[in-house]
Amino acid sequence: MVDFTLIDVREMMEYKMSHIVGTDALVPTSRFYAEIEKFNDKKDEPLIVYCLSGSRSYQVQHAMKSLGFKHVGNLQYGTMSFSGDTQQG
Repeated sequence: MVDFTLIDVREMMEYKMSHIVGTDALVPTSRFYAEIEKFNDKKDEPLIVYCLSGSRSYQVQHAMKSLGFKHVGNLQYGTMSFSGDTQQG
């Protein structure tokens, strides 16, 4: 099994409507630079970011890499194509 931190980069309203079960944190794109500092201790650990389509999370992935995060993955096609468990709230 792979150990990673799963981060939703959508906005709070989107997150409450539905998010992936096991999501570790919400870091809204609109507050990215203010919120991402909470993860500075994880710069050497695997992180996966996601959004609705994979577009915002792709941008966040590259921003995180420029901030020194070494292992950032993007859930391609986001929650639109995710077939695993999701939850509301």
